[in-house]
Amino acid sequence: MELNELIYYQANKKRLDRIINNKNNIVPFVGAGVSKSCGLYLWQELLDKLAIDYFTPAQIHSLKSANDLFGYADKIVAAAGNIDMIMKRIGEIFDEAEVVHTEIPSLLVSSFSPLVITTNYDTLLETASVDSPMGPIKPLLPCHEGQMNEAIALNSRRLLKLHGSIEEISSLILTTKQYKNYYGQKWRRGNRILPINLKNIFEGKKVLFVGCSLDKDYTLDILQECVKRNHTISHFAIVPYLSNPEKRVKRQRKLTKLGIEAIYYPEGNFEAVGQLIQFLADEK
Repeated sequence: MELNELIYYQANKKRLDRIINNKNNIVPFVGAGVSKSCGLYLWQELLDKLAIDYFTPAQIHSLKSANDLFGYADKIVAAAGNIDMIMKRIGEIFDEAEVVHTEIPSLLVSSFSPLVITTNYDTLLETASVDSPMGPIKPLLPCHEGQMNEAIALNSRRLLKLHGSIEEISSLILTTKQYKNYYGQKWRRGNRILPINLKNIFEGKKVLFVGCSLDKDYTLDILQECVKRNHTISHFAIVPYLSNPEKRVKRQRKLTKLGIEAIYYPEGNFEAVGQLIQFLADEK
């Protein structure tokens, strides 16, 4: 699809204009789809690579058919019996990958807010920021509580790596127990740092979700809680326009409940994501 067609596709034009007019305050929220476009992995693909050491192909098929990625991760860790070894193996898997450094990570860390968020373990964004006119971006992990609070308040040049980084293997969040430890229970978050920081971002800034599935996710639970308290909250997401009408309607209902305005591209046309990011980033 030509760029001009993409700009006017569905309701894109007005939403793209609003992002451009407020670009320096738009916080990119980068999901696994961006890493996938650079030769790395979606979360299920990473779990598949871990699982082959502990399960037969038939067992892996059975685990995947349950459509529960958190349960899938739990079963892998349980079978291994040593979560530290699993974390080390994740580091090896990323080291073995053939990474292609595309323009998308560079644009995301150079063309919007100095603050960027990701749920990805990899270091694509840090690497891409080395030559950025905004300067290198410093990663912050969940354990850096005070620094995270300050970075959000000041809109500092920081990368919030919500689920850890392969640069610090012990920081990775993988199992259901770890997620619940960091996120707490829905509506009962206590003083946990991740929910507090995400609430501050969702309630005080504008977010652009890129490469995020926007399916079942702990971060979206936080967003839902914020929108329940304040219906004026709204954010943006670049997502495919699903060809199946039933799935499309279901997706739209969910996005609306979450206060997310969609920037659409035709389903399967993944190159369009790069076109849209380039269009938003273009100073002209």
